[in-house]
Amino acid sequence: MNKKVLIITNEFIPYTKSIGGVIRMLSLSKLLISEKYEVHILSSKSNYFEHIGYDSILKKLNLHYINANIKKNIFNQISSQIYLFFYRILNFFFYNFFHSLICLGYDQARGKIKNYKLVSDRIIKKYQIKNIIISSPPFSLFFISKYLK
Repeated sequence: MNKKVLIITNEFIPYTKSIGGVIRMLSLSKLLISEKYEVHILSSKSNYFEHIGYDSILKKLNLHYINANIKKNIFNQISSQIYLFFYRILNFFFYNFFHSLICLGYDQARGKIKNYKLVSDRIIKKYQIKNIIISSPPFSLFFISKYLK
């Protein structure tokens, strides 16, 4: 019988804008696979999609995603330069405010905790997983730990 592990993370390939944010869990996944673990990844989808050359490792993983309610917004319809302009303005004015909220546990994953709980419960039950790893940031993902048994 294979040892099984569920890794819960907010971003993972292919739904990530940066490999830097997922490289720790990708490396851990490779190590666990080499140690004969059956690795399940639970992550959220985003508007970003890029394999970044890791197709071979993705084939060895069991990938699961929550419904992150990806919405098309006005920024998807205008050029990236205009988006970047508005992003920089908002970041300039609200940087300290948003970082204050992060310290209180309100970040981009906070609103997804219920979805993470529901999907992780199904995965844990279906695959009889006993080992769970939660990766952050965002740190609000740790709120799911009180629901997992």
